[in-house]
Amino acid sequence: MVHESLVKWLNTFDLPTPVDSLSSLSDGLVIHGVLRAIAPESFEEGALKEGVSENAILKTNNIKRLLKELSSYYTSVLLQDYDADLIDPSAVASADHEEIAKLVEGVLGCAVQCDDKPQYIQRIMTLDTGAQKDMMVLTQRVLQRGEENAIDKDSSWAGDQTHDESFA
Repeated sequence: MVHESLVKWLNTFDLPTPVDSLSSLSDGLVIHGVLRAIAPESFEEGALKEGVSENAILKTNNIKRLLKELSSYYTSVLLQDYDADLIDPSAVASADHEEIAKLVEGVLGCAVQCDDKPQYIQRIMTLDTGAQKDMMVLTQRVLQRGEENAIDKDSSWAGDQTHDESFA
């Protein structure tokens, strides 16, 4: 059921063609398109090769590039460690639903923690009740993981740019 809910959530985005299953995400292109919608400044247009659906090596390379960009977004924008090594690019490219679900969960983390998060949370609220429940459980999990993996802002350059209420 969670896999179906992830597919329903992805279909709330303006996609070239609707996603019918997690298997159709194995080349990384749709996932990258969703990430570009969430944070276009962080996910480079044309970073992934198109037309690779029959080539396992090129699909795996796409997933590796996508994971590198995703990890960079978590580190530089969300100020969180993201362990991309927990996702097997070859398994994603082979349409392994569990691995693809882990990748989409990382995308969900971007959506619900970015500056435009109300927009993406609202998309979840448009889903049917069962899908909403699944997505909220996943959202809670990614938010908890985000807290656990927060980069110490005091020791990072980005931390110098934050505003502390006590100094206002």
